Amino acid sequence: MSYRSLWKRGEARFTIKKSEFIGIATPVTSLEETEQFLQQVREEHPMATHRCSAYILGVDASHQKYDDDGEPRGTAGIPMLEVLKRETLCNVAVVVVRYFGGIKLGAAGLVRAYTQACSGAIKEAIPAEYAPFQKVVVRYAYPEQGKCDYAMAPFWELDRQYAEDVRICYCLPEAKIDKIHTTLLNLTRGKLEWKTGETHFCPVDALGEPLERK
Repeated sequence: MSYRSLWKRGEARFTIKKSEFIGIATPVTSLEETEQFLQQVREEHPMATHRCSAYILGVDASHQKYDDDGEPRGTAGIPMLEVLKRETLCNVAVVVVRYFGGIKLGAAGLVRAYTQACSGAIKEAIPAEYAPFQKVVVRYAYPEQGKCDYAMAPFWELDRQYAEDVRICYCLPEAKIDKIHTTLLNLTRGKLEWKTGETHFCPVDALGEPLERK
């Protein structure tokens, strides 16, 4: 099961009628990580007039929350949350910081400003699909190395050690893992040690290649 989130932290700034708006968006994976991000933004902008936020957690978008942080009800947090939902994002958090410039924007103006700041931050953070990958450690004899390296060249190698035999740790797409296992078993004539580890989600490009590898 894959989901859509952000690749990295992104930030967008603009000024409307002397009020500065700073949108900051980031991928998150837990409530604790989200709270740490919100606290970090508060510490980065201690003199801001408002620090409005919205987030969606869970690959099924089951946990959603927003905060107007003193702005008129419905003018900040809800529009930001609607942007996240419209972009079909989950495991994502966004804060829009406002430094008030002395000129009121009105309810409609605030909705437009917070929507723009949130959308801009998301664009800078780069929306991406997240797919499940699993860590796998393989071991085989040295004579098998050439053909195994050739077969595994397209995949993400994390670590390699040489001792009595060859030991390599890969991060493999879960959807292809059975096929890869069968390929290596055939190449080594069954003389393969294969140990699976933890599964985690990685952002991928349009071809399913992990962005973290690039």
